[in-house]
Amino acid sequence: PEDGGKDEIAEYVERVLCEDKGEMLRQYFGMAFEKGEGGGTLSSLPELLDNFVPPLDLLPMFLLRLAVEVDWTNEERCFE
Repeated sequence: PEDGGKDEIAEYVERVLCEDKGEMLRQYFGMAFEKGEGGGTLSSLPELLDNFVPPLDLLPMFLLRLAVEVDWTNEERCFE
């Protein structure tokens, strides 16, 4: 959503990544999310390159953008 408080946006991101698109993200990209009492948790990321760890301080923005900027209505376009 374009507008909303932090809690509302966090709930939206959690729903998209953990519930709505979680299985597709796991199958295609090796990203896994677990839903717990305190909310969703990222439990695995794919290993893109041997011995490379991406900058984890950029992870929150990546997850936010993944939830709100990807066109999830057309599965093929998700890969563009």
